[in-house]
Amino acid sequence: MGTFSKAMTSKGVYRKISGDDDDEVSFTSALFFRWMNGVLKQGSQRPLKQNDFLPLSDENSSRFVTDKLRASWEGKKHHCRINGKRPRLWKSVFDMLSVKDVIIILTGNVLYTTSRLLFPLFLGYLVSMLMSAKAENTYLIYACALAMCLNGLIGGLGMHQQDYRCEVLGIKIGSALRGLVYHKTAWVFSGTIKENILFGQPYAESKYERIIDVCALKEDFQRLPDGDQTVVGERGEVLSGGQQARVSLARAVYADGDTYLLDDPLSAVDFKVGQHIFNTCIKNLLADKIVLLTSHQQQHMENADEVIVLYKGCVLDKGRFTELYEKGVISATVDPLYKAALKEKTESSETFAWENTEKHDEVEKCQKTHSLSTEARSLEIAKEDRTIGVVTSKLYWDYFRSGTRPLMIIGMVGLILITQAVIVAPDLWLSFLTKLIPEDQKNKTFLSVFACLVGACFIFTIIRAYGFLLVSLKSAESLHDKMVVAILQAPVLFFDCNPLGRILNRFSNDIGCVDELLPKTFLAAMQMLLMILAQILITVATNVWLVFLVVPIFVVVVVLSNYYLKTARELKRLESISRSPVFAHFSETLVGLDTIRTRGRQTDFVDTLYRYQDVHNQVYIMVMASGRWLGTRLDCLASLLVGAVALAAVFVSQDAASAGLALVYVIQTLSVTQYLVRKTSEVENYMTSVERVMTYTKLDREPGYEEERQPPKDWPRRGSIDFRDVSLTYYPGGPQVLKKINLSSKGGEKIGVAGRTGAGKSSFVAALMRMPDADGEIIIDNVPIKEIGLQEARRGISVLGQSPVLFSGSLRKNLDILDRFQDAELWQALEDVQLKDFVERLEAKLDHELMEHGANV
Repeated sequence: MGTFSKAMTSKGVYRKISGDDDDEVSFTSALFFRWMNGVLKQGSQRPLKQNDFLPLSDENSSRFVTDKLRASWEGKKHHCRINGKRPRLWKSVFDMLSVKDVIIILTGNVLYTTSRLLFPLFLGYLVSMLMSAKAENTYLIYACALAMCLNGLIGGLGMHQQDYRCEVLGIKIGSALRGLVYHKTAWVFSGTIKENILFGQPYAESKYERIIDVCALKEDFQRLPDGDQTVVGERGEVLSGGQQARVSLARAVYADGDTYLLDDPLSAVDFKVGQHIFNTCIKNLLADKIVLLTSHQQQHMENADEVIVLYKGCVLDKGRFTELYEKGVISATVDPLYKAALKEKTESSETFAWENTEKHDEVEKCQKTHSLSTEARSLEIAKEDRTIGVVTSKLYWDYFRSGTRPLMIIGMVGLILITQAVIVAPDLWLSFLTKLIPEDQKNKTFLSVFACLVGACFIFTIIRAYGFLLVSLKSAESLHDKMVVAILQAPVLFFDCNPLGRILNRFSNDIGCVDELLPKTFLAAMQMLLMILAQILITVATNVWLVFLVVPIFVVVVVLSNYYLKTARELKRLESISRSPVFAHFSETLVGLDTIRTRGRQTDFVDTLYRYQDVHNQVYIMVMASGRWLGTRLDCLASLLVGAVALAAVFVSQDAASAGLALVYVIQTLSVTQYLVRKTSEVENYMTSVERVMTYTKLDREPGYEEERQPPKDWPRRGSIDFRDVSLTYYPGGPQVLKKINLSSKGGEKIGVAGRTGAGKSSFVAALMRMPDADGEIIIDNVPIKEIGLQEARRGISVLGQSPVLFSGSLRKNLDILDRFQDAELWQALEDVQLKDFVERLEAKLDHELMEHGANV
């Protein structure tokens, strides 16, 4: 088994997994899963960690299985293109089966099937021998009892080997398919600013310093708590829109390409910073490069070697700026009012240039007055929560309590117990009939009672299953709804500190377990548990001497189960946690698709995906193997019980009817016991998903939801705003982005907030929207917004952020999500923003369906 060398830590960094290359395990170790002993021993002594994982063999690694599937799939596609046929992916998946896999699966299946076929023969022979009561057949009866014991053991071991091999194959195929899809679709990625700029390139100090200077990032680094080592978060939450744009530009420049395609990179920065970047970076540093810059600013066109003018998707003209200006092309395409604004802006920039020298001393004085506190710290990505220890009975109670009332739960428990008694009744009645003479067995009354018991068994079983599943699904629905509300009401800091993959994991994998897997697994485990308890009680009742064997076996089963569950619970929790980075990496990669491809970093990101998947596969395989470890040992105990019941029937000269009933029950117990314990452990494992969902239902809410005070009906009426000593910090211990702001504006005034990128302009909007709540007071129309409900405060404010948001769905829904306006009002709004002509050209007009993020507009 090869050693997988790296595992993910909470901040996306990797550390070594301990362990050297292991020799091939022996036959008995593989047969009884003894290679899991070390992990189970560690898990019984302390909570497991990722460095306790067993190394992943090369043939199970994500890279190996993905490359194997891709090679097969490409070969199939090439062959089908030659023959004019359509390729089938399932054939490539089938090619992933090795000869060893096929032999193990077929051998295990044959052994298990043969075992199931031989049991009725052995049982029939044993019962017939008991009925004949011939002394000379005693040795054959002993041999038959021993054969039943060995038959059960061999069949169980075959089943476990077959099932485990199939489970591992399923994991490998899933990894291969994800890797195959990832190669076809392969970001603001979570890391430090320096890592975002370098983006895998080697660090060169002089080059790096020059690039952050021309991209106007030095001053920003001085303001940030950890400079360029500041962790920006998954979506760059720590940085303003202008800072994010300049970091992206610095990353592109650091790549040292021959051609640069710059899609209006200066639109998010202020005029002064834009001029600095244009002159020092685009005109100077990139002077010997080919630069294609999209822009609507005249000063950029004047410095271009060639200007291409586009109009409604077509090239209107191209040439030098002066030539196009003389032709009137520029005047025809640029709005007169906007052109006047550009002229005024250009003229004012000259004044700004010489005034900048006079204001320099005042700026330095301001920076000294409001310098960044040395105690401020950068944003930290929180570790994913993980509960340690047993799944408590309170968790089960809270789970069912979330979907129904306590009285209903008690009634459900009573129905379950009554149903189990009804299920056992036909067997007991049948055993009673077999003791009667043949004439009495044909009595219509006796047969009618048997028929009624079977019918009652059928009806009660359906009612029990329907009632239990109904309660479980209501509980799952309630938990999902509570989690949605908790997420919607969570503070912004929660989303800054928790990668998107974690949240997706709760809403996909964990909710999937609670919705689909837990109810049916819980029902099956409960039914099998009650059935085995009833069968053991009846078996012991038919032969009281068996109690001396049943009790020790029961104790061993409990000890083994507790020993197993200590590790299985932790493995399942780790499996859930290790799945989150896979989701997060997918989402980060899809957002940064263009940058990753243009920088040729597909291989690096695919390698990262393989590392995340391998860590997940390591623990997932151990989850499967630990269940099989327990199953093989329980099969040994169950086989011992089968042989003991058969021998006891001979020793005490038990009547054939009672012996037959006991043997049938104990054979069923053999096939069900290990399955029951595995299902019970699966219930505990799935309850960890309930545990994780409930954790999110109890998230801290944004302050303000508890406020019940309502503002005046027509608030805000005038729109006057007062800031009184307003300071804003985005996260505890972070730098103040607004510091003791005091200002007043009258209703109806148009206020412009000026300042360098990162100065806090967007933070004004965040403070007004209470995202998060600022220190000090913000008063709108004489109403302090902190003293009214949060939703009421936000309902009176309309915001357009730096990054526009479009939802998938109709254009009408995007314009009027609450269906409050008429079509005429929507068309007027579109005309006001000069989109009416564009929407009228769409086939469905207002009902035009937008793709995700508005990708088709």
